[in-house]
Amino acid sequence: VGHPVPLPPPVRHARGGLRRHRHPTPHRPRTAAHHRDHHRRGAGPRGHPRPPRHPVGHLRCTKVLGQVLANGEDVRMSTSRRRYSAQFKDEAVQMVIHTGQPIAQVARDLGVNEGTLGNWVHLWRLDHPEPEPEVTEFDREKMNRLEAENRRLKLENEFLKKAAAFFARTQD
Repeated sequence: VGHPVPLPPPVRHARGGLRRHRHPTPHRPRTAAHHRDHHRRGAGPRGHPRPPRHPVGHLRCTKVLGQVLANGEDVRMSTSRRRYSAQFKDEAVQMVIHTGQPIAQVARDLGVNEGTLGNWVHLWRLDHPEPEPEVTEFDREKMNRLEAENRRLKLENEFLKKAAAFFARTQD
């Protein structure tokens, strides 16, 4: 293990922030001094101080949005994660697929986040793609007619381009 290479002093950005220099060797082994200096307790990303912790931030809260704690503080979000059974997910997806109701409406009815239900529906649709409708004889004839018209229009376009180029050369 070699001695750590001294780093140049930090440089200030035009906006006043500090810009750290990259280490001269990217795979240099980390030393105790590095961890002590660069991973200070309370330091945020890029050395900025972290905002103060919420006084009850360490408590596990499962209250619903909008409820108020006993000390008068408003609860912003739940920190516990809900788990749903595979059967519940499948039934929720089937409600969206078969009833044709919007995902948001079904999610509200079931008490599930609409993004979560949307993810379940998306995964179900990936696993169960809708079959492509068969092409009828009428559609096939129409496609052939449109392809023939497309070929004719391309030829006319090429001819007109050549004619315009010819007349542009003769006028000069």
